[in-house]
Parts: sequence; structure tokens; C-alpha cells
Amino acid sequence: MEKIIGILGGSGQIGKRCIDILKQKNYSILATYNQNYVPDDKNCRYMKLEVSDIDALREFIKKCDIILNCAGASFINGENIARIASDFGVPYIDPSGESFLEDRLEDIKNKNLFILSAGYFPGLTGLMLKYVAEHFEVPLMIEGFNISNEVPSYSAIEDFILTNLSGFGKSLSSYIDGEVINNNCYKTEEYKNKKYKMYNYLTNEILRVAKKYNLKQANWYNCSFSSEILSKMQMIVQKMQQNIYIDNKKDIDEILNYFKKEVGIGKTYSYLNICGRGRINGRTSSVEISIDSSSSSEMSAIVLGYTAMSILENTFKNGIYYAMDIIKIDRIIQDIDSLNINYSINEKFEGENYYESEL
Repeated sequence: MEKIIGILGGSGQIGKRCIDILKQKNYSILATYNQNYVPDDKNCRYMKLEVSDIDALREFIKKCDIILNCAGASFINGENIARIASDFGVPYIDPSGESFLEDRLEDIKNKNLFILSAGYFPGLTGLMLKYVAEHFEVPLMIEGFNISNEVPSYSAIEDFILTNLSGFGKSLSSYIDGEVINNNCYKTEEYKNKKYKMYNYLTNEILRVAKKYNLKQANWYNCSFSSEILSKMQMIVQKMQQNIYIDNKKDIDEILNYFKKEVGIGKTYSYLNICGRGRINGRTSSVEISIDSSSSSEMSAIVLGYTAMSILENTFKNGIYYAMDIIKIDRIIQDIDSLNINYSINEKFEGENYYESEL
């Protein structure tokens, strides 16, 4: 029987791109839209749905063999959708969900298949970290950073604020010799003729990789936000921590305007870079992998789409997984010509002055 991939939020930025990827592979898709009507297309049927309508949501999920949640902030609706999916034994995939959703689903983790962190960051970052670590016989160190010049969506900002409340990562921290060390490291990188100053921010994703591969050191760097954006975000977080109920729409709209002012009218882009050092055949080597696209939504959609394909093509035990547990970046790289991203992989052995273009 033909398998149906259900995509909640099929008319959004990530949802639309995910549908395009899956249609190329001839999968059958059932997608939702909320307000603006979207006509049916080849291999894809659409239906109007508000995810807060529980009865309609249950009817939608019953029709699907797997569910991808691209409908707004995962922190707000992820648990509810995941639990309904579990009622029907339908695997659930979330582009976010790290930390908070894992804890919330602990009581039903053995009743269904849940895949979290299947987006851009976390998600693609985890695949790249794992790829670099597994390149070495003895991995020693990994560090990475991301640079973005785009205006995030309303729900992306909302999710960022809410997930940070639940411990998405630890700012100004590094992983050194088995311990999380509070320190203030920064680096400056130039990309697209623009200089970016970045501070270390140890995410749960890189910490998970560091512990799994017994790394000596791990660092992640994020671009710092402007003072206006930071102050607005901190204000929302403080009020939530004090259990003050507020409508955040006005503040998030202001944050969006600040982002628009910073990004300007130039081309948008999102860039990931991860490098590692380790030993191969007794020799110390370093490897670097970079991926970039005009949009982080494009990269999120790729991870979501390929995670869904891997679930449908393989058998996994029930439980909570991350996308890095389900797919390998090699699978994405082999289809690179059909995807709207660029990548490069380089290797260098100590004492040698050349780089190999491919591994």
C-alpha cells in the first residue's frame, strides 16, 4: 500500500520546501494550510487545518503513515501533536524539540517513534558534527559556527525564546576534558565580505556528540544579536520566568523589524562551518565541512525530508531519536545536485600544505 507523508504547515517556508523535495522522490503527500488556500498538486493533496482543532488534527493524522510538524513553534504545539501521533502509532518528526520535547515525551517514548532535532540548527549541524567525528579513528576536537543573514519567521523567534527557557544550550561555555567549562571565547569570521563576531554557545547537540565520541574539546559559536534584539528577548524570558502572562506578539514584531533593519535589502544566506582534528593511522589530521544556502528553511526542509524517507525505508524500534541517529549526511551529499545547497569538504594532514577537495 502506498505510504502517505503528512506535513502540518505545508504552506509555510519549511513545509513548502519539504514538499518540493519529497515530490521529486515521488512520495505521496497530504499537507495542511491554515489561512491561504493551496490547490492540490502532483503527488500532493492539501486540506485546511488549524492545529488547535484537536478533532480535525486527529482525523488528519489517522490518514498518514508519518507526520512532519512544520506548523509554527514546536515548543507550543509539538507535545500535543506528538501524543496524538502516538495514539495512532504514526512516527512523528520535529525540526526542533531538543531538550524540552524529549523530557515531555518521556512517559510514552516506548509507545511510538519520535525524531527530534530534524531541522537546520539543531539538525543539519548534528549530522555535520557526527560526520566530522566519524572521519577520524581517534577524534580529538570539534568546533563549529553558523552565520545567517536572513529574517527569521515569527514562529522561529518564538521557538528560539521558548526553547532557551528549557535549556537548549549554555552560553559562554565550552566542553574541555569531559567537563562543561564556563568561559568567554569569541572568534571573528569574514563571510560574503562581512565580518561577524561570534561567542561560544555550547548546545546540547554538540555536547551529545562530544560525549559520544570522547572528544577532548568541543566548541560552538553563534553570531551575537544586536543590543535591541537581545534586550527584547531577555525581557520576554524574564517575564515568562516570573510566570507573568503576556501577549508577546508586539515584542516579537519589534524583534522582526530589528532583524529586517540588520539584514537590509541584500541577498539572504545561511552558512554552517564545522572543523575537527583527530588521528588517522597515527597521523594527526584536520577536516573541514561547509554547507551554505540562500535560506536556513531550505536546509531544514532537506533534513526533515530525508529523515522521513529514512523512516519509511527502514525499521526502527520505538523511542526518541535525533535526526543524526536516523540519517547520514552522505545520503544528502549524493543528491546534492538536485538540492539548493552548496557544500565543500577538505582534509589536511599536519606538516603538509595541500587540501583534498573530496574525501
